[in-house]
Amino acid sequence: MPSRKKNAAVQASRKAEKRSLEEEVQSALKWLKSHGSRRTLEGMVRYGIHVDKAFGVSMANIQVLGKRLGRNHELAIALWDSGWYEARLLTSFVDEPERVTPAQMDRWCRQFDNWSICDTVCFFLFDRTPHAWDKVKQWSDQNDEFVKRAAFALMACLALHDKTAADRDFLAFLPLIEKGSRDERNFVKKSVVWALNAIGRRNWSVHTAAVTVSRRLMDSLQPAAQWVGKSALRELMKPAVVRLLATRSQTAVAHTKKKHARTKEQGRPPMSNSGKLQITTSSEREIVITRLLNAPRHLAFAAWTKPELVKRWMLGPPGWSFVVCDIDLRVGGSYRFVWRNRDGIEMGMSGVYREILPPERLISTQKIDQDATDGETLTTLVLTEQGGKTTATITALYPSLETRDAALNTNMAEGMEAGYVRLEEVLASLPGQESGTKGGNHE
Repeated sequence: MPSRKKNAAVQASRKAEKRSLEEEVQSALKWLKSHGSRRTLEGMVRYGIHVDKAFGVSMANIQVLGKRLGRNHELAIALWDSGWYEARLLTSFVDEPERVTPAQMDRWCRQFDNWSICDTVCFFLFDRTPHAWDKVKQWSDQNDEFVKRAAFALMACLALHDKTAADRDFLAFLPLIEKGSRDERNFVKKSVVWALNAIGRRNWSVHTAAVTVSRRLMDSLQPAAQWVGKSALRELMKPAVVRLLATRSQTAVAHTKKKHARTKEQGRPPMSNSGKLQITTSSEREIVITRLLNAPRHLAFAAWTKPELVKRWMLGPPGWSFVVCDIDLRVGGSYRFVWRNRDGIEMGMSGVYREILPPERLISTQKIDQDATDGETLTTLVLTEQGGKTTATITALYPSLETRDAALNTNMAEGMEAGYVRLEEVLASLPGQESGTKGGNHE
């Protein structure tokens, strides 16, 4: 008998909760209807938003109602199931991201029927869920127009909102962008451009990769890919975008300097150094990199100037291959280096030799492909030997404070130290370690 009473009480409670939820939904729909207007409905049509059930409520008013209702997962599900356009937009501000399931994301995504609902849900809700990264890859392979748009819209939103993700996470999206750029459908290719632009605006290093992809798409034989590349490149190369990246770089460098100042006060070495590598700033436009090598300088000079040796240690980031290594070692001669990753994305660097004094000094210009600043860096390599060991000092003079700060904002210390470790392995394998200095005076 007590068990029956308990079950009856539970059922009554559930019915009351259901009535309460239905009342909340009806109250929200009534509020939306009272704030609708024909002018807004007409504006939706002009912007290509065609829906059967809409009140004509502005986004500003939808956000006002969302703030008033607060976060409520059950209410969000019920609002979505009502089928009203504005109620579905409202779910973006009402649902609880941590309670959204992959199945719910798939179901809602399949019901997207216009770009507005797709972009709003991705921007304000889906990209905050723990399943967002997986859904990008899953949906990008789907054929439905708005499911596919959702993949690239979500990609753009992650690039805009996820401040903790590493550059490599977004670089992994670039092959998906190149594949998606071949889709001729308007709502897909516009979202592909959005994703490429958003990724390229994160920082200088990712910007360079995004520009490389944009240029490659422009050279494609497929009209849709050409349009995507041209549209993205036009945005990425705007002066306002370059200034934004420079400002972000300066902010990051200022933060790094404060961190270095704190570590110095605590008795630790300043600057972001890795292993034996030392990086300092000698002026507003210069970076000085110093590294001790366990080899005589004639071998170190050879390792910097002979293609067969350069290709053995200057390998670039993990997963990249050194595909072009051309060196014309004479004053006025040029060099050209190109690295390529598994997805076909390339990074290139070239320059001209200004001064060559074996085995002591090498001065050259340096230009990174698709550098948005279109600037040129002057690098001076000085090798000094003592006791059979060589100190390599590279002074890089950048065209501006902004480009120098952009370089400092990368993981250059870790990358260069990894290269120097490989260099030492190469030097150790060369004959002549004990033969003394060739081509110059022994110090």
